[in-house]
Amino acid sequence: MRSTPPPDAAVEEEIRLLRSQKQTLLLATVNEDGSAEASVAPYLEQEGSFYIFVSELARHTRNMRQQSAATTLFIEDENEASNPFSRRRLSYRCRVTEVKREDANYALFLDLMEKRFGKLLQTLRQLPDFHLLQLQPQSGHYVSGFARAYTLNLSGSDGGIHPKTRSWTP
Repeated sequence: MRSTPPPDAAVEEEIRLLRSQKQTLLLATVNEDGSAEASVAPYLEQEGSFYIFVSELARHTRNMRQQSAATTLFIEDENEASNPFSRRRLSYRCRVTEVKREDANYALFLDLMEKRFGKLLQTLRQLPDFHLLQLQPQSGHYVSGFARAYTLNLSGSDGGIHPKTRSWTP
């Protein structure tokens, strides 16, 4: 694996664009038995983290609350890809923490989610089994095509998502 200077602005823009085109993120979590589970959730991106509002009845919610970890995936739509083997995809390994109802940002983030996803949030926020979870990326991987894979080391004093280095294996 060869390491090179930070990704250029074009790669950073590809990453930003791929995230911005999605309203949902794919989730990989691990249950108490160590088995992997996949799911999906609408998300809000704020302050360098992804926020999801999910029911404790869902397995992924239980898994994230127990393990404090998840991996997210953003992937190019099949109908937009030139080849299904080289779909653009972006994954992040995330630390998961719950934003408690009494937290100052809880209402703010749910208000922003309501603006993004509509009035259903008014009903969901009244349900006691729903939890606001923060998924804070710790590391990432971006594939923009054949022989174009980047390992992202995330840094930045502002808590944002900043590609720091890239490396690839042809």
